[in-house]
Amino acid sequence: MIPTQSIPATMPVVQANVVNRGVNQRVPLYAVLAVPAFCAFWILLGSIVVQGARLHDFLNLYTGASLARDGAFAGMHAPEVQLQREREYAPQLPELVPFVRPPFYALFLAPLAWLPFGAAFWAWLGVQISVLAGTWLWAFRRWGADALILGSM
Repeated sequence: MIPTQSIPATMPVVQANVVNRGVNQRVPLYAVLAVPAFCAFWILLGSIVVQGARLHDFLNLYTGASLARDGAFAGMHAPEVQLQREREYAPQLPELVPFVRPPFYALFLAPLAWLPFGAAFWAWLGVQISVLAGTWLWAFRRWGADALILGSM
C-alpha cells in the first residue's frame, strides 16, 4: 500500500514579536462575563464546604505548624500528640486528621501558627487567593484573555 499523504520537510515560520503578547490586550466581552460567573460559582461552592475544610484540610496543616513552632519535631508524627493538639483547636473533633507531611513542611508553615486558629485559616485562604490572582495575571500576559476563562473554570 502506498501512502497518500506526505509530511512537508519545511520548518514553520515563527514570528519574532510574540514576546510582549498580552501586555496591552483588551479583554473581550465574553471573558468579562464568563470569568466573574465562574468565580461566583466557585465562591458559592466554596462557601458550602468552608467549615469542613477548616476542620479537616486546614486543621492538620495548622497542627503541624503549631508543633513545629513549639519545636516538637520528635513527636510530630505520633497520633496521640497530634490528636491532643487538634482537640485544642477543635474540641468536637471525633477522630484524628493526621499531619503526614515531612517536618520541613511543618517548619515552613510554622509562622502561620503565630496567629490564632480562626485568623490563620482566613490568612491561609487569603494567601491562596493572592497566588491565584497572580497566576491569572501571569497567564493573561502570557496567553491572553482565554487564559482567564480557563483559569476561572
